[in-house]
Amino acid sequence: MSKIHGVAYKFIECHIEDLSEINNRRINREILPSQIYIIPINEVEYEKSIKSLKRPIDHEYLIVDTTLKLDEYISKVMEYLMK
Repeated sequence: MSKIHGVAYKFIECHIEDLSEINNRRINREILPSQIYIIPINEVEYEKSIKSLKRPIDHEYLIVDTTLKLDEYISKVMEYLMK
């Protein structure tokens, strides 16, 4: 779709390694349709979901560790978006 409109496609993966933090965040907010619906999620289901992600295969994308504070990674995100 981005090619049709003449813009660069950008993909940012927000990643958390800490399963307890993932469950904590999921319990305390509304789950989006694109997210795993099992609460709490176990390690097997988490690994299965990570492996099934649709990532770009024809260009670079950015992975950010969202356990960090926003100000620790937002400059990387902005730099990636502006390239």
